Amino acid sequence: MKKILIFGGTGFVGKYLADKLSKFNVTYFVRKSSDISGIKGDFFYGDLTKKKDTEKACVGQDIIINISGPRKQSGKVDTTVLTTGIKNIVEAAKKSKIEKLIHVSSAAGYRKNKDSYGLGKRKSDEIILKSGINTIILKPTLIFGKEGGIFKKLLKSTTLVPFVVPIIGDGLNKIQPIYVEDVVQAILASIKKENKGITIYDLAGPHPIEYKEFISKILKILKKKKKTLHIPAKLATKLIQKATVKRMLEEINLDIGKTKKELQLKLTSYDKALKKILG
Repeated sequence: MKKILIFGGTGFVGKYLADKLSKFNVTYFVRKSSDISGIKGDFFYGDLTKKKDTEKACVGQDIIINISGPRKQSGKVDTTVLTTGIKNIVEAAKKSKIEKLIHVSSAAGYRKNKDSYGLGKRKSDEIILKSGINTIILKPTLIFGKEGGIFKKLLKSTTLVPFVVPIIGDGLNKIQPIYVEDVVQAILASIKKENKGITIYDLAGPHPIEYKEFISKILKILKKKKKTLHIPAKLATKLIQKATVKRMLEEINLDIGKTKKELQLKLTSYDKALKKILG
């Protein structure tokens, strides 16, 4: 039975993953303040930004799964976990001769208009790429699910104002969000997959979809009849930062053919995923 050490396992994605790891010997690297309710496995209490803690945790492990990230992913975020933390994981993995590292990064690193989160994710990827460790890097777009922080904000935008849903721009910009259970499916496939060197897999939903169409699907499931209130981008920049508006409207085009084929993913349709979350 493979021994797996998970960083960030008590977060949004980690809680979905925990239910699928009963066949493995799992240790969760957690803070003393972490909510471990409902999670089965062993626990190592430590601080990811402290080198000695990561080194101790990695001893005797076969596979590392890193889903760690800052506590918030909007505005100016603390990138210490994304940089110092990754550096500590890489050095500890080398020292303990870990068989494989599975690192959940983000497609936010591809954006032209990066925020501190996107820059931190890109930097963490660069640290791994230079490490030479046997690694699978997964780069998901917006992950949506019941407890997803960003999805909660998107959902709030559809219900906050009576009768209308405010949308910045014309709503024709395409997004390709991925259902959290599909991300978990990719992580599980990465555990099983034989890998040499560093392989990067982009993760996204089944197809690009216009933002306003995605909102319409949410409204339909919630059985709410609302009109869309389009806010011109120039006007929106007077309410929120110009860079934030640009990120919201920027499209990221990903080819997920390789990911689907090599990890044998069967992606959940937007309708089915939203019904499971909101139905």
